[in-house]
Amino acid sequence: MKTIASLFLFAALASAQTTTFQLHGTASEVSGTTNGSAVTPAVGPAGTLVVNGAGAVAFTPVAALPPGTAGASGVSFVNCCANANNAFLKFTGAGLGSVFNAPQGQVSFYLTSKYTFAQRSAAGAFRYAFDVQDMAAAHQLGFLTQVSSGKLMFSYWTGGKTSAYYFVPVGTEDALFGAGVTMKVTLTWSGTTFTLALNDTLVKTSAYSPPTYAWSSSSTFFVGAQAYSGAGYSSSDDAISELTVISGGGAPPPPPPPPPPPPPSNTVTCSGPFDVTTGLVKLTCATTSVFTHTLSIQVTVPIPSSSIQWQFDSGPMFSAGMGTL
Repeated sequence: MKTIASLFLFAALASAQTTTFQLHGTASEVSGTTNGSAVTPAVGPAGTLVVNGAGAVAFTPVAALPPGTAGASGVSFVNCCANANNAFLKFTGAGLGSVFNAPQGQVSFYLTSKYTFAQRSAAGAFRYAFDVQDMAAAHQLGFLTQVSSGKLMFSYWTGGKTSAYYFVPVGTEDALFGAGVTMKVTLTWSGTTFTLALNDTLVKTSAYSPPTYAWSSSSTFFVGAQAYSGAGYSSSDDAISELTVISGGGAPPPPPPPPPPPPPSNTVTCSGPFDVTTGLVKLTCATTSVFTHTLSIQVTVPIPSSSIQWQFDSGPMFSAGMGTL
């Protein structure tokens, strides 16, 4: 019964983890390149492509994605970083409440940098990978890249937490996120903690308190831009791939190990005292069956083992070594 109960528990944990949104970042997910074109992610609600003025959407091959990844390309947007002549993907409505889970969840994606650290420093602009608002001006989840005080900085938040940030160690900027380099980003929140992992390595843990979301028809989820007063700012000209939202946390724990196999049918447990006066070890075996097999017994006693004799019930005695029952 314990084995069955453990399997049921594992099944419940696995079912609690659900992919609620996944955008590969491929051209096939967008019906066109003009403003208002439909966006159909692999998982989750449909959205639209927003194109303002001379803005444009672009799709870039990304060779660094893991083998078996459906996309192998990323979506980016020309003309960062104001709200004119830009583009981004927009998802709206109360249905976003089924995408983002407040108590426990995860957002992961890949960013492929367009710039060297020196070029990014010279530009000095924000670039948003995504931004989620449940109501106007309530930025509940998001991630952006920027250069601050001469350092490469990632700002990120969930549950309205706007103070989470990470400075990339000086001298490692181009190795982590230089021109043409793909970086995996994973944001995970659960219970009281909120973490940032880069390339599957945990780099920062922050305190977290699950919010109460207020999803409505005005809720927005922008990919590649910041939502501000209904418009999109700070578009990402870094390519975004495999943007995936998981409700219920990371991967479930591995299943419990199988129970050990039952002992062989001819295994018998015997125990008994050693009599220092007679030099006998009298064993009582936990069986009433008639059996024959080779028995090897080793004990530690204060006399040479060669002088010990063995006796089983009223049977014959034999010296230390091997005996047959």
